[in-house]
Amino acid sequence: MRAFVKEPRLDAAAPQVDIWIERDDGMRVAEGTASVGSPEEPSALLRRPLARFDAGELRILGGLKVGDQFEECDAFLTKDAMAARVKVITEPMEWYTKPSPWGSPIATPAAMVQLLYSQSIATLRGKLGQAVGLFGAIELRNINAPVLAEHPYRVGGSIVALGQSPKTEYMWFETALNEKDGKRIAEMRMLLRFMKASSPKCKDAPAS
Repeated sequence: MRAFVKEPRLDAAAPQVDIWIERDDGMRVAEGTASVGSPEEPSALLRRPLARFDAGELRILGGLKVGDQFEECDAFLTKDAMAARVKVITEPMEWYTKPSPWGSPIATPAAMVQLLYSQSIATLRGKLGQAVGLFGAIELRNINAPVLAEHPYRVGGSIVALGQSPKTEYMWFETALNEKDGKRIAEMRMLLRFMKASSPKCKDAPAS
């Protein structure tokens, strides 16, 4: 795989550029945008329509609805968790394992996703049917500072869209990481899919 970033304009006050990943045969396998500041145009993910398909009768996600809130909970990234992430990335920065200009080591993107996802989704487990889940599109936003290891945060969020395809049911959700005083540190928009074939609730369901 090779990652690409389009060069921004030199006069751009808040640049936003296309980013993508290609296989060695040239096939594009992922794409999105990266930005600094507050660009005039929405990001690639925020431009994507979320209500293109009728949700129909949901079974795995039948206990959920758009607007449902994740119960706000504590979020904490340990140095051990960070160390495990660093072992499997190809280009680690020193700030991932050593003190950074902000104090503690900063979170890798994968560690940010885990922090903004795992504790939040756990608060909905009682409403989710049993099924195999798959990550889909993800957008991370640093708002006021990097996410730090060994630092206490609060995380919460809400469901912004629900739907299904012939093989999956899916939900889009937004989560936010805040300081204890409410200062916003990071946000994430994520698509989470659940395989119908893996759920007892969908064994007798007609194809959508």
